[in-house]
This record gives sequence, C-alpha cells and structure tokens, in this order.
Amino acid sequence: MKKDIDYNEIPISVLFKIITRHQDIYAKHILRDTNITHSQVSILMNLLKNDNICQDELSQPLVLDKGAVARILQKLEDEGYISRMQDEENRRRNKISLTDKGRDIVIQIQESVKEREEGIINNMPISLDELHDLLLKFIQESRKFNQEHIDDDKWEAKKGE
Repeated sequence: MKKDIDYNEIPISVLFKIITRHQDIYAKHILRDTNITHSQVSILMNLLKNDNICQDELSQPLVLDKGAVARILQKLEDEGYISRMQDEENRRRNKISLTDKGRDIVIQIQESVKEREEGIINNMPISLDELHDLLLKFIQESRKFNQEHIDDDKWEAKKGE
C-alpha cells in the first residue's frame, strides 16, 4: 500500500522540482504529436513575446548556457519553427524570429498550458496573477540571495544569464 507523502516536510526547492516534473509530464503529453521538446518550448514561448532577438537575449532570461541555446535553435530551424537573419547592426550576430509554423504551434502550446494552470488554480485561494507575481518575487529574491552569498567565479559567469 502506498503511503501518502507529507509535503509539509519537503523544502520549497524540492516542491518546485515536483511541480516542474508534473509540468514536464503534461508537456510531454501535449507535445506527443510534435517533434518539439520541453526545452524547445521555453525558447519558442520567449520568441512569441520577444520576436526578432539575438541568441544572447534568448539565453539570459531562461538561464540557459549559450551552447544549449545554439543546439536548440539549430533543431528549431531545421524543423522550420524559427528563422535566422543577419543582424544589420552587428553582422556577427543573427536575429531569431518565429516562422508562421512556429507561431502557430507555440500559440497552441500556450493555450494548453494556460488551460492546465487555470484548472489547477481553480480550487486554490489565490489567483493565477497573484501566484505569478509571488513566484516572480521569489525568483528575484532567490537571485539576490545568491548574489549576496556566493563568492564564486562560476556564479560570476552565470549571474548575467
């Protein structure tokens, strides 16, 4: 017989991992008929809000290293979800944009994710907007804490991301 888990004893960081794992399971479900991975979705969603941006601008808010972003972008370009155009101001950089195919699929994914989030929060004493604001504040404070408490070259290299 399965024992119920007492989530009250689990640290917040682990709770975030559990939430992320449940989201990953759902993402795998909604992406099952596509060739898109969960990590590619975050890039596509970022491009939906900030189209025509360079690779560095994509990697920073997602806290992904440039190499990982480059690999993801190559796959998305190969599948026809994004296009790259040389930056007029700096010819060493490319501007990345969603194609119509990419825009259509990311809007479908976004609608499914929103429906899931609304379904989850429906029975909770907080609105989706309030939870979103609270989580953004948690991220800001987490980043601030790390900046104040980690004196490490690796952190220095990552904190710009």
